[in-house]
Amino acid sequence: MGDVNEHDNEHSPLLSNDRSVVTPNYEGIESQGTETIVSDEPEEYVSHEEEHHAVPQTQQTHIIDETNETSRHTGPTVTCRVCSATIVIEGKTRQHVVKCNQCNEATPIRAAPPGKKYVRCPCNCLLLCKASSNRIACPRINCKRVITLGGSAPVGTAVRAPTGTCRVLCAHCQEIFMFNTLNVTVAKCPHCQKMLVNPT
Repeated sequence: MGDVNEHDNEHSPLLSNDRSVVTPNYEGIESQGTETIVSDEPEEYVSHEEEHHAVPQTQQTHIIDETNETSRHTGPTVTCRVCSATIVIEGKTRQHVVKCNQCNEATPIRAAPPGKKYVRCPCNCLLLCKASSNRIACPRINCKRVITLGGSAPVGTAVRAPTGTCRVLCAHCQEIFMFNTLNVTVAKCPHCQKMLVNPT
């Protein structure tokens, strides 16, 4: 603890009042010709003339790139059937449907598999069902519409299920069928013909 060097003194300031000609900017690249003034005064006393602000250019170009990404794309694209946005399908051409980045709904890009067909619910959910199906129920929790595909109603129109109607999973054959809980307490599965007591 003998001689304490001036540089080793813990009470000496870490930064001196020297003016530096070379200072790093926000990107970490040294910029020549700008001076950085280091002062012992608190920040609020530094005048606005001494402050140097740099706006990173990378943020601005990144935002522009995101908005114009689909408009500049030259690969295969398809128009979303819900919101009419352009969907880039490069690398996805072997899929049957693609998801839109704007509305998050599915849009078919190929024909339905053999024996199947696409049906779009009024809630915009794309459904795949058997080609011979007459009715289909929307699986979305906030919708649950029963869509009539043939018969008296026009093709593809949705009809609200009657009050008390719910979808039931048969405990015997694991098939789903519609059941009205207000009228009946015992249900007969239309698939396996077995009885279900209080299926709710």
